[in-house]
Amino acid sequence: MRSNRTGILVFITFAICSLSHYRSYKTFSRLSIDNSKVLTLFQYFNDHYSFIYKNTSVVLGADDNPIYLFPLPITVLFWRRLGIKSIVCFSNSTNNFKDESSQLVLRALRILQAQLIFLNTSLAPSHTIAQTCRLYVASSPEVSMPDSHLLITSDSDLWSFKLENHVPIDKQKIFLYNSECCGMTSKPSNNESQFPMRPMATIAMSARLWRELMGLIWKCERKQYTFDHLRSREGLAERRRCPLPAIV
Repeated sequence: MRSNRTGILVFITFAICSLSHYRSYKTFSRLSIDNSKVLTLFQYFNDHYSFIYKNTSVVLGADDNPIYLFPLPITVLFWRRLGIKSIVCFSNSTNNFKDESSQLVLRALRILQAQLIFLNTSLAPSHTIAQTCRLYVASSPEVSMPDSHLLITSDSDLWSFKLENHVPIDKQKIFLYNSECCGMTSKPSNNESQFPMRPMATIAMSARLWRELMGLIWKCERKQYTFDHLRSREGLAERRRCPLPAIV
């Protein structure tokens, strides 16, 4: 019991420290912190929390922006505490993470057994790729998961305390955290057309449904496609022949 209390105290202390420097990441590189002690802390929690839910993962996206990179290990630790494995999609190659602070973050993530995916693309700005890559992880060649696997998208700086706030219940197919938070909105081009504004904090559904919604699989073709194929001429032709399925 004493060991658990000590671990919790150390965890809270580190969390508070991370919040203190959240807006000034450059301070982190000037702090007198022994990297080995920081990594030992993460190793402690890795040894004390197990992956209880084998059929559930959370997907986080980030680039080399320190504002979002710095809290990532704490975010992964929060999900690990809930028994959930994390998949982190980076919109940069490993060459963007050579400095000491970035290396410390990556080492902490690996200690927590997060799966890291590095993309090297110029299709869009890195922050845009970091946000959207989460939506395509279900069909990523680096990740293998069955259709029934529950995939939760979340933010790199969102700390979750209760799993039941982020997963479907009963016969729900899709679950959005705090889905009724934001009232109604309208398109800028048509102020008369009102529709609900949905938050993007966490979205949970099966891997199969993610693939269907993102246009990576069609019931009439019985095929699964990669993102690169969809952008090709052949992929566009196949999409015209086979519309996206409706959610029932």
